Order: sequence, then structure tokens, then C-alpha cells
Amino acid sequence: METPENTFWLDTETKAALQRVPPEKIAPAVTDTFAVVVLSQGALHDHARRVRAFHRVLCSTPPNAELQTTRSPPFVLKRELTLSDAMLAQFELICCDIVSVFLSDDVVSNANPSYLVELYRTVVQADEFQTISIRIVSVPEHAAGRAFTEQFIGSHPSHPPFEMVVMRKKARVMYHWAKKIGANVVAIPNTNGA
Repeated sequence: METPENTFWLDTETKAALQRVPPEKIAPAVTDTFAVVVLSQGALHDHARRVRAFHRVLCSTPPNAELQTTRSPPFVLKRELTLSDAMLAQFELICCDIVSVFLSDDVVSNANPSYLVELYRTVVQADEFQTISIRIVSVPEHAAGRAFTEQFIGSHPSHPPFEMVVMRKKARVMYHWAKKIGANVVAIPNTNGA
């Protein structure tokens, strides 16, 4: 799964944002292999980006990636991944607003189904997968800016500023990369008193 194009995004800060799930008590040893489980596909507003994410994770044919968009979560997307590849898979999926978790292949294969149902329910309701509003104020018009737009934004108005609703996990990664490339992405304060 690792190619120079997509591993570029997995710096230390991005890995730290991705490692918030799974919870430490169920995180397996580094030598284990991992399964990526899709928990929610969110609102279907950019189908092509979702297919691209599945294609990148699966390293398979476009028709197979397209087929994944029709599956009902939760489902195991891919097994036998290294930790690095599992993190990269979760990154690709969160960029397209797909909630996923990576777990030890052993846990996914051998855990009691009721345990997995409860685990998946807990994870999908975690704070980091709740949505917030952000404002894309500016994105530089250079190669890194175009890569940022392709990876995180997709098809939106051609010129900032504009607003997006994203999961907190995606927002954290976007803030980090925006700062690195000279883009300006800010949180929109919650005005409903919550």
C-alpha cells in the first residue's frame, strides 16, 4: 500500500492524530498484522473521492473500489496490514469522511461478535468522529497547495474562502498540514451555546 505519493502525508503529527483510535487497551503489538474496518461512510457528497480512497487502500481495480461504496458498514475492508499501512489506510479514509478503525487481525477474527458490535458502536460515537465546521480561508497556489486540496477538500468552490463540515480527526490533520504548506484553515466557533 505504501507509495511515495501517499506516505508523504504520514509525518509524526499525522500519525499521532490517527493513533487516538483504537483505544490503547486493545491496540496490538507492533509485530501484529492489522485489519481496517469501515464503520461509517458518512454523507455521500463526493463519490469519486470515496472510490479513490478505497482504491488506494485496496491497491486493486477501480471496479472493486467502486463496489466498496455499496457495502453496508461495519465491514472489514482489508486485512494483514502492517501498522504503517493500517495508519495510511485510516488516513486515506478519514480524508474522504469515512470512519474506520484498525485492529489486530487476531481481534477481528477471534473476538466475540457482541464485543465487536459494542466496540464499533463506541468508536463511531467517539468525539473525534463528531463533526465540526471549519473555514478554508486560503490555500496557496503551488504544488503542495494543490495536493492539500486534492487530499482533503476535493470538489468545492474553486476559490476560498468557503466552509466545510468535517470530523474532528480530519480537522486536526488538516490544521497541521495547512500550517506546514502555508494554507489558512480555521475552526468556526460553535454558536448554539453548547
